[in-house]
Amino acid sequence: MGVVVLVVASARPVSFGWFAYAPVSDTTFTADGVHVFSTATLVGAVVLVVGLLGLAAWLGYRRGARRRG
Repeated sequence: MGVVVLVVASARPVSFGWFAYAPVSDTTFTADGVHVFSTATLVGAVVLVVGLLGLAAWLGYRRGARRRG
């Protein structure tokens, strides 16, 4: 699921703009919530990582479980 979201989100271009320096105003402009990756890409990456961690935990449990003979 995370891979699908990551691939779909990566297909869309991320738009971000430039801002100019205004020497007269003596204030610094900072845009809130600006990141290089889109929100969908970040969500896809988080879902992928959580899924891989869950898979690793399950495989570790299965491998470490004692088998009764």
